Amino acid sequence: WLFQANGPVRSAILDVPNGAHDSLLFGDQIGWFSSIDAATGKALWKRKVEEQEASRLTGSPVTQNGVVFIPAASWEETRSVDAHYPCCTFRGSVTALRVRDGSVVWKSYMVDPPKKTGVNSAGAVQSAPSGAGIWSAPTIDAKRKLLYVTTGDNYSLPATVTSDALVAIDIKTGRIVWSQQTIAGDAYTSACRNRAPNCPSERGPDYDFGSSALLLKSSSGRDVLVAGQKSGIV
Repeated sequence: WLFQANGPVRSAILDVPNGAHDSLLFGDQIGWFSSIDAATGKALWKRKVEEQEASRLTGSPVTQNGVVFIPAASWEETRSVDAHYPCCTFRGSVTALRVRDGSVVWKSYMVDPPKKTGVNSAGAVQSAPSGAGIWSAPTIDAKRKLLYVTTGDNYSLPATVTSDALVAIDIKTGRIVWSQQTIAGDAYTSACRNRAPNCPSERGPDYDFGSSALLLKSSSGRDVLVAGQKSGIV
């Protein structure tokens, strides 16, 4: 069989039991998440988990106890090369859906809702906070009932403490339990390559986390998280 998704599919496809058959779960690069029957390719359900027009689902989903957790990132950073693009409104997020029907359990954003902060030299509206996209798969910590994600940079100033960070989320409620930032003040867009109007006035180094956090036991017996960042920091 062949299934036509709503948009390009970049992430891994997740196979999960769903009643008498298995479901294949995956996201696409325009913000849709789909469930299809593994035996027939028939669509079971689909949901637009991110409405912001530059959203893309690149990180693979993970599941636990009948719930699938979906990270969201964005290419708004590159859209901002256009001086007339209103930068920026995307917010990194994790959405929890029920595997059986796609209904929403919770949704957690990495930054607060953006507000207008001014206009750029081309007259385009500027907004903040934005960014902190999640490019990779979440990590489940069943022992602590937490979901760990790693985030990217902000797209506009002021930068937030949840960008370039490891973030722990309550797996039942979606509440952010803690976050640990490695690079502060990292606000960047592709407009910074030629100092175009949508480049933040204090541009950061663009040191996103692009990999998942690895939960392992150290030589001392403690549980630790390890993740790779563009700068080489772990």
